[in-house]
Amino acid sequence: MRNQTELYVWFTFPADLENTVSRSLTLYLIAQILGHEGKGSLYQELKRRGLILKIEVSEDSQFRTLLSALEVSFTLTEVGLHHY
Repeated sequence: MRNQTELYVWFTFPADLENTVSRSLTLYLIAQILGHEGKGSLYQELKRRGLILKIEVSEDSQFRTLLSALEVSFTLTEVGLHHY
């Protein structure tokens, strides 16, 4: 079994970002771009370099009335941890 470490990155947006529909669409689009695993994606490039094993993207709604947050977690390889 490989030694794995998680790296978490949060992107926050003010809760008053236009309206709920705009905020939801913005978060959805960013999540799709960051979480995409196809050719030419961030995932493919980091995986090719041996830095990560996976990427997970989710919306954090814990503080939804104050802000919206998008959480991106990277499962790093030992090489990725060394470069972090």
